[in-house]
Amino acid sequence: MKFFVLLLILVSFASCNIGQKHNAEYETVTLSDETLPEVIPLKLEKLDIPEEYLMRCASAFIYNDSILLVLKDGDPYPLTHMLTVVNINNGNIIGEYFTRGKGPNEVLAIIGRLSNNYLDVYCYVTRKLIPFNIDSAIMRGNSYQPNIIDVKGVTISEWASLSDTSFLISNSFYFAGSSACKPNASLPEFYKVNIDGSFNPKYDLSDYKNIKYLTSDVSNWTISVNKEKKRIMCCYMYQPYIKIFDEDLNVIKKIEGPEPDDGKYAPIDNYMYFQKGDGMSHYYGAAFCDTENIFVANRRNRKCKDTDNYVEIEKEKREIFHLDWDGNVIARYSAKGKNVVRLSYSKNSNTLYLWVYEDERSMYKAKLD
Repeated sequence: MKFFVLLLILVSFASCNIGQKHNAEYETVTLSDETLPEVIPLKLEKLDIPEEYLMRCASAFIYNDSILLVLKDGDPYPLTHMLTVVNINNGNIIGEYFTRGKGPNEVLAIIGRLSNNYLDVYCYVTRKLIPFNIDSAIMRGNSYQPNIIDVKGVTISEWASLSDTSFLISNSFYFAGSSACKPNASLPEFYKVNIDGSFNPKYDLSDYKNIKYLTSDVSNWTISVNKEKKRIMCCYMYQPYIKIFDEDLNVIKKIEGPEPDDGKYAPIDNYMYFQKGDGMSHYYGAAFCDTENIFVANRRNRKCKDTDNYVEIEKEKREIFHLDWDGNVIARYSAKGKNVVRLSYSKNSNTLYLWVYEDERSMYKAKLD
């Protein structure tokens, strides 16, 4: 019965999104520890990156084994820019981008998502989205000027570029599965936002007049886009499932588990949280994709009542799932004891790169067998 109710919700969702075909039929696969591949411990090697690049660094990524991308979150002093691109083979700075400020080509605080050859940047203060083409930056250096898209209205949870002029963004107010938040389930789960500021479906403030709760604390997810295969994969942080969509955002496959979807919710003021009696649950987090592969961290933390130490608990449980674009789990890995917050993969060398929060933020690499 629960499955058919979910299908009805998805039909309603499909009717208001980007060119939907109104197809509510899709394959559902359930993962379990018995059917998943055996966990492979990663053999980690710490990268020696000069401190002048990582000074008070918010996050860093490795692209194609040789390019370091360093994002700052806040005042970059004594550096001058919020994003620095470095050739780590010779130490040369390829380019520096985005001074700190409120001007047309400036940002105040940025976070990024790496997929394929794009670093998708979001300034959550000025609400700007930037599809940063890494290959173009390598070729053109400081003369490369990516597009900057101003986002007005909708509150963003996650984002991924569809092109140099458009993004797919998730709606922080969308949530299905709670009786207290029925109006939230009628909202679009995603919007496409274009460089001219337009939305598809159209952003209409009247759709939100009955909304009481911002539900991003229980509905966050990652977005991965395969432009060649015209597929989108979403991995949900507070619910143990992954969905694969076609380019019209019709669900074509749902992957459940390996934990059960039994989270309990309760409204608190203007937010939604897991009920403290049940504990805190975290599932899928940081993700990276290319045209063939998806790597996503799974924190595998179900109903943890020790909320003061949940990060330490997750460090021991966290795994990294390797999937293909059909949703098959090819392998799973463990970086036990490491707080992995960002990851990337180089196909040429078959190497996984992990950005880890320790006493000092560090970059590790692991050659995959």
